[in-house]
Amino acid sequence: QAAVAALVALGINQLIGLAVFEPRPFAIGLGPALLAHAPDSSFPSDHLTVIASVAASLLLTPTWRRAGLLLALLGLPVAWARVYLGVHWPLDMAGAALVGLLAALVVHLARHRLLEPAMPLLTGLYRKLFAPAIRQGWVLR
Repeated sequence: QAAVAALVALGINQLIGLAVFEPRPFAIGLGPALLAHAPDSSFPSDHLTVIASVAASLLLTPTWRRAGLLLALLGLPVAWARVYLGVHWPLDMAGAALVGLLAALVVHLARHRLLEPAMPLLTGLYRKLFAPAIRQGWVLR
């Protein structure tokens, strides 16, 4: 569920990036670029979108809430660092958090219709792809 939410959220980001171009802070000369980055649209942040969507998905699942809270808290220094490095605006982080949350909610609400029917296929694919690692005991069956 969390992985699907992250993929949905990144897809939404791509659509937003096509519709809205927001230059990055370094691209308009607001301070130096402390991190090499393409001058593409900064809104919203893909890094925080992934973290927020996975964290929100975990928070929506009772047995994983503590992990979701921890991941959400770990997203704060990531957001700060991206702004500090000059590759994002603070609003990019707010947009990323919102996109991640919305994607997690949509996937959570649709999980019975979309994810559960796909699980037998995905489980079979997982077992075939990871068969050598499963045999070695590196990953669980």
